[in-house]
Amino acid sequence: MHSTLKFGILTTVLFGLFFLTSSQTVLSPGDVSLVGYASDSPDAFALVTWVPLEAGTEILFTDKGWNCSEFTSGESVIQFTAENPIDAGTVLEYYHGDEVNSTEWDVLSGGVVFSSGGDQILVFQGTVGSPTMLYALDLTGGFETCNDTMDSKTSTVPTGLVEGETAITWNHTDNVFYRPWYSTSATLETLKEWMTMEKRFIHTNSWRQNYTLPTSFRALNGSRGYKNYTEYIPGTAPCLFLSAHDGQLEPSDIDDRNDGCLVNGECVWDKTCSPQNNSTCRAVVKNDENTQDIA
Repeated sequence: MHSTLKFGILTTVLFGLFFLTSSQTVLSPGDVSLVGYASDSPDAFALVTWVPLEAGTEILFTDKGWNCSEFTSGESVIQFTAENPIDAGTVLEYYHGDEVNSTEWDVLSGGVVFSSGGDQILVFQGTVGSPTMLYALDLTGGFETCNDTMDSKTSTVPTGLVEGETAITWNHTDNVFYRPWYSTSATLETLKEWMTMEKRFIHTNSWRQNYTLPTSFRALNGSRGYKNYTEYIPGTAPCLFLSAHDGQLEPSDIDDRNDGCLVNGECVWDKTCSPQNNSTCRAVVKNDENTQDIA
């Protein structure tokens, strides 16, 4: 009776400990983005997480290629294991052989040598034999197709990723990193989009030439305007932007571009005037090269 009870308690405790130690955040494609990559010694890379990470979360990185069904042989695999919970927007940096790396980084295989002639870095969870792809950055000028001859420095678009969104390819430079003076706050949708835009990154063949990365990004609540030209973020700026409008808008005391009324030889601009005179008091809006509807 007592031995059975003790066995039951022990089993429960061991199960609970296993659950605690194996707990981690399961990520999906687009939950992370690469914000830095360097192939000039020492090799380095940096990742931003758009979601909070539980302690124990493991993320793997490799410069192996993907051949449409599996990783190519050789190359390195690096693992990050979160020792503590990590906030969304945090940037995680790795420098090969550099003492600044925390104990959260571990080289599982290979020598971590990114090719200076062009390479890729793939981010995934799971195992090398059964990966869940999260993000990819290719710096060879384009992903290969499944019919191309593959080697460790080339890759197809990893399974589950979308080229231009979670699988990014740019022309070759040895090092790329997000411009540190550019904004790091926007809606989450915009932040993710920025990470796909080549012009928002510095591209250089000189290592450590002002290689500085943001420590974090901040996702703001808001909405995007016409054709995504603008964002509306409530309460983040001490000013109010006003723009002219066309059509019948509320409140009614805002003047519009309706034709005015001719009263005693003068044009009166009033929403309620009648009759409108579209010859003498015609309202005309003309765009020039410096004018653009943005919202």
